[in-house]
Formats: sequence, structure tokens, C-alpha cells
Amino acid sequence: MNILQVIILLVYTISTIWIFFFHKKFQNKFPAQYVKLIIRSSMFLFSIYIYILDIPSKNSFFYIIVAFAFTFIADCCFFNKKSILGIIFFIPTYLSIFYAFNQNFDFQNKLFALPFLVIFLIVFYNLQHYVDSKKIKLGTIVFGLILSASSWTLATTGYREFAPHVATMASMTGILLFTSDMFVAYSIFHPKYNGPFVCWLENIIWGTYMIGWTLLLLIMADTNILITR
Repeated sequence: MNILQVIILLVYTISTIWIFFFHKKFQNKFPAQYVKLIIRSSMFLFSIYIYILDIPSKNSFFYIIVAFAFTFIADCCFFNKKSILGIIFFIPTYLSIFYAFNQNFDFQNKLFALPFLVIFLIVFYNLQHYVDSKKIKLGTIVFGLILSASSWTLATTGYREFAPHVATMASMTGILLFTSDMFVAYSIFHPKYNGPFVCWLENIIWGTYMIGWTLLLLIMADTNILITR
């Protein structure tokens, strides 16, 4: 692990702990929301900084930066309580991640997508009773398929000539971001959770979310990513 990676790990581990603290003390009120937005904007800026540095594989890095940009916009939408718009912006986020790690559209090892699809379908089945709009249901299915494809791509990076340690971080990222969004689905659509602030649920969402995006920054800062295009 190089110095830049150590800095990233320390900064965003502490930042994640801060988020937990602010959730406990302020819930989703001021200043908790602003702290989360500042932290997320700093991750986007950090990704640009890494891109500027002379590190290999900048072609892939560009699409990761695009993903950071879209996810920050999505976070701003959630901050303004525009959940559906936020979900829409997560679609190009995950498409960018998919392309960053699978630019040759290699669809081997498709069976690894099955766990993501099964879990998504179970969550969708449990929540679709609370949604009346057919458009939202259809949009949710499209989003779930794209999320599953992105998570599968990250989980199978070890089969695309990435360095083993990079493939491990990417796989963990895919699982964590997928997990975060499954809990987000309950926080948006389930009547038990979409009203009051539920601290443990928010901590799971933001804990998995922050760790996943931190791992992406660590991948960007790695000097031995060993991608063959």
C-alpha cells in the first residue's frame, strides 16, 4: 500500500465514523446531511486529483470519475428528498462502473451474476406491494438489472487480468454497493422505514456505501493495477 492509499484509507475511515456519530447525535437533520455531502464531494475531488497524477490505467480512471460525479449528484437529490431522481442518477453511475472494469464487454462467468439477481428479485418482490405506480416498478427493475450487472462486473474482475489485490478490492466494492442499495430500497419503499429516521438502517446504508467508494479510490491510487486492454 502506497502513501496515497494510506491517506485515503485513514481519511475516509475517520469520515465514516463521523457519519455514524452525526447520525446518532443529529439524525438526518443539520448538520448531519451537510457533513455527508461535504465528505462525498471530497471523494469526487479526490478522484480527480488521482486522475491528474501520473498513475497507469487513466483510461479506466476517467469512467470511475464519471461514476463519482453522478453519484454525488444522486446524493444531492436524496438530500433534497427527491429519491426517485436520485435513483435515476445512480443508473449512469453503475453503467460507468461497469464500463470502467469491463471495457471489452466480457460476459464470461455469467453465473456469478445469479446471487445478485436472486437477492434483487427477492427484495423487489417484498417491496413491490407498497408501490402503486407501474412506471416506478418498471424503473426499479431496470435499475436493479443495471446494479446487478455492475456488481457482477466488479465481482469478476479477477477473470479480466487485474492484479489479485485489485480484484479483491473490486469484488468487495461490488458486494458492498449492492448491499447498500438493497437497504436503501427498504428505506425508500417500506412504510416502516420510509418515514422516521432509523439509525441502524442509515448506518448500514452509509457504512457499506462509504467503504465501497473508498475501495474504488484505493484502486485508483494503486500503481500495480495491471489491466490489459
